[in-house]
Parts: sequence; C-alpha cells; structure tokens
Amino acid sequence: MKDIAYLRPQILQEASDYLLAYPDAKLLAGGTDLILSLERKKVTPTHIVDLSGISHLNQVVFENGILRLGAMVTIQELHEIPIVRDKFPDIAVAAGHLGCWQVRNRATLGGNLANAAPSAEMAPPLIAHNAKVKLVSSQGERMLPLEEFFTGPGRTIMHQGEVLAEIIVPEPREGLEMRYSRHALRRSMDISVVNVVVHLQLKGEIVIDVKIVLGAVAPTPIRSKRAEEILVGKKLDNILISNAAQAASLECQPITDVRATAGYRRKMVQVLMERALYSFFKGGAALES
Repeated sequence: MKDIAYLRPQILQEASDYLLAYPDAKLLAGGTDLILSLERKKVTPTHIVDLSGISHLNQVVFENGILRLGAMVTIQELHEIPIVRDKFPDIAVAAGHLGCWQVRNRATLGGNLANAAPSAEMAPPLIAHNAKVKLVSSQGERMLPLEEFFTGPGRTIMHQGEVLAEIIVPEPREGLEMRYSRHALRRSMDISVVNVVVHLQLKGEIVIDVKIVLGAVAPTPIRSKRAEEILVGKKLDNILISNAAQAASLECQPITDVRATAGYRRKMVQVLMERALYSFFKGGAALES
C-alpha cells in the first residue's frame, strides 16, 4: 500500500478545506467500509481525513420535538439510546440488525448513509421519519431531505468539500405506528436482501396516513408511492393489504446478485409488506420479522 497522509481536523470547516485541497482524500468515520476498501485496493486516496477530532459530531440531542443525531454517532448507540428506542423504535430495531456488536460499535450513522449502499439499514426508517441531513463546507451549509440525498449505488448529492454533519429527525406524531421488516440469508451479521419500513396511522379501521420505504431493491432506497396511494383513505382489510403489497413489489427495481434473484426480491417485498400491514391489526410498535 502506498503512503497515505493522515489528517485529523478539529472543526468541520478544516475538514472541508482538506477535501477541497486534496480531491482524492477520503473521510474516515468508523472505518468499517473504508478500511476494507483500502485493503482490497478499491480506493487509493492520497489523504485520510479523520473526523474523530470533531467532538460535536457524536452528539445526540432531543428537544422541542426534534432529534438531532451527529454523523459520528455509532450504530450501537442508536440501538441503545433510550430516546431513540422510545420514540423512534424502528430506527433502533434497524440499527440492531447492522452487522455484529463489534461492527456496530465502530460503524457510524453518517458513514452508513454517506456510503450510499442500496442495502444500507439506516436509510429506510430515517426516510420514513422525514429525516433531513445537514451538509457543511467551508462555503456554508445546506439542509435537504434524506430522501433526496442518494443518487445511485455509492453516490450521493454531496459536493466536493462537503461533510455530512448531522441528521435531523422530527418526532412522530401521536397515533403513528411503525413497522420494520427485513429478510437476509442469515438472521444476523448479513446484509439485507430486502428491507421494508411502514409508517401507518389508523382512524378506526381507515388508513389516514401512510409512508412505505423499501431498501435493497433499487439503486437507492425508494418510497412505494403507488402502495401508499392504494392504502390511504381506505379500510384496512385483506383485499387492500394484498393489493398494496403487490403494488410495492411491482414498484421496486431489484437486481440479481449473489444474494438473491430480482424475482425473489420482488416476492419478498410482497411478503414483508403483507406481514407488516397485517401486524397493524395486532397493535404493538416497531414489529420486526
């Protein structure tokens, strides 16, 4: 491996300046993806910019109905923090499925999102919660919905010199229920073949609001807007559930790879959607299968 210069900025603007000065530099957060890429020579940066010196990036703050997560918050922290488990249970459940305990203690939320893997566990529940990301550079900062952040496998909307600094998540409104489901070849320490998040609010038996996000079945996490349209304003019954689940399976854009065929992924979207929607008859929160 060739020599790589190591830089450890103390503020975000300094990190941004390094990225602008050295276009081939790579950011180091938890390192769970970057170290493997370096070992396999998938990336050959001239500089490593370590974000661990920027202390406020690991802060978790909940006030005035807003959860603010620093980009360096670890996945294990997301799984364990009481306010996340209480008010955002699907985020906590999803975090608990990312890798093993050792990986979760290194991997960071910002790294999981900025890596932009289609199968990233944390993106679907955060999108369902209408999360926003704050991007900071030496030229200023901008905020945008997480749903708009991803542009393709391994690609995001970030400009050269920008750093993902914070994820902002509004508190769910009262009465909203959440379901997170995934399917993987192994029950633990495996990347999702499919993951599904459903947020739904009922008034009696009528669906008054719903958001559905699918992961690992398209180049980026996607909303299943057709399924949402089918559900909203209707009585939740067997026929409606079947129609919505089928619509979601047709909306996704899966590929065939070493984990599953495209057809299998479509079928699993339908299965997980049906399970999630049927579970609303039983109550409970953040049901996982």
